[in-house]
Amino acid sequence: MTSASEELWKRAWMPLRPLRWPRVIALALALAAVPTALAWQHFQVEQDYHALWMLLHRARTQAMRAGPVTVRFTAHRAVVENRADEVLESLFLVTLHEVRYQTTQGDRRIVFSASGPTSPYNVHLHGGDVTLRAWTGQERSLWVHCTGGITRGRNDDWTVN
Repeated sequence: MTSASEELWKRAWMPLRPLRWPRVIALALALAAVPTALAWQHFQVEQDYHALWMLLHRARTQAMRAGPVTVRFTAHRAVVENRADEVLESLFLVTLHEVRYQTTQGDRRIVFSASGPTSPYNVHLHGGDVTLRAWTGQERSLWVHCTGGITRGRNDDWTVN
């Protein structure tokens, strides 16, 4: 055999290099972490969406029982207060992105009147919306109507009341 063919023969039948297990484990963890993070973000938006939905429904019910109730939004928190500014309930929302709601009591607030609707306090005729967004871009919105009803989606009618 010639030297070139001998070299090829040795390379073909030479035992494989041992695997570098730390690199293999790091690659496997990286490949598993990406879908896990995406699934977690989807779960977080859904969890916050349903928690906010329930908080708004409870606030409306409390207003119908005991008089006006305000839901005030801060950076990542929704706070339910009665007319004496006592905190009735609070909810931390990791994915809170935008609150498009203006009332006569201030921006980023939803005021449910004693009979349930929000219209006596709204600046805009048809209420406003709250948007939750994950860092992956997935978002969900809740539209609080002037009647006090809560549906999914955004309010696109910004007629002044």
